Amino acid sequence: MFKGAAVPYVEVGNAGVLKVPIKYEFWKEIPALANGLAKPIVVYPGYLFGASGILDALLDLTRTGKFPRYTQLIEIYHRMITQLFMFKPADVAHRSLIREASKGTYVPGEGLYSIG
Repeated sequence: MFKGAAVPYVEVGNAGVLKVPIKYEFWKEIPALANGLAKPIVVYPGYLFGASGILDALLDLTRTGKFPRYTQLIEIYHRMITQLFMFKPADVAHRSLIREASKGTYVPGEGLYSIG
């Protein structure tokens, strides 16, 4: 039986593979894949290789209504993204460097490009 990939990401891991049985309603295969996401240890915030893609796969899973037990995991990934990866410019840079920046929240995207 498949026990999950060594990495959780959309591009090369469980989150990406998980999206297929969700889409085609292969419910039997889902728990093994979803359980591979239960270790929220990721270093990137982005979609393909990070927490955002994992969160997206878990949201797809819980939208089916068949797997409510993953709601707590969604909360963990959401907290990780909002507390670790989202920041206000003034929190990380000297004020003189951000005079022209808007007062929004910025998120490092793929390759750590700022998405604001």
